[in-house]
Amino acid sequence: MRRALNLSSKVVRHGRRVKGLLYLVNEMKSQHVHFKSLTDSIDTKTPVGRFFFHVMASLAQMEQELIVERTRAVSGSRDRTLRVWNLESGQTVRTLEGHTDAVQGVAVTPDGHRAVSASRDRTLRVWDLQSVKEITTFTGEDRIFSCAFAQDGRTIIAGSESGRVHFLQPSSMSGSDSKWTN
Repeated sequence: MRRALNLSSKVVRHGRRVKGLLYLVNEMKSQHVHFKSLTDSIDTKTPVGRFFFHVMASLAQMEQELIVERTRAVSGSRDRTLRVWNLESGQTVRTLEGHTDAVQGVAVTPDGHRAVSASRDRTLRVWDLQSVKEITTFTGEDRIFSCAFAQDGRTIIAGSESGRVHFLQPSSMSGSDSKWTN
């Protein structure tokens, strides 16, 4: 005997992650209950309903991850660190260490996954904000005061004490220490 569980609220409210939603539906399936949302026309008894449920669950997870990305900021400091901040709570989420002098500039890729920091220690450091690890370091001839990512998320623009502007296009962002060329 199959039973239906009718839910009147939106499916995205029933879980924050795809994993949680899939667990809920699989648990109900093991008890011969199918999921049916009255407001979203989703019924996991049918193949199309199961497919649509998975699509909606994935969209809900993506929306949650985008919300997290929009509530974070990265700052550099004279104490030689970068800090990732939660803008809602005002609390430091992560601290990134590696520079040996003041951090003068910070930029984040358009997708929010990486940051670059410019320092008086003559280095640019590229960071993975999800794993909280340094990806690569570029060493210049003089102190670096500013940095930015181009829209492609790979090209790094840096301004140094000499007044020069450097354009860096690393072939790989996988942990090599590099000297740049202009």
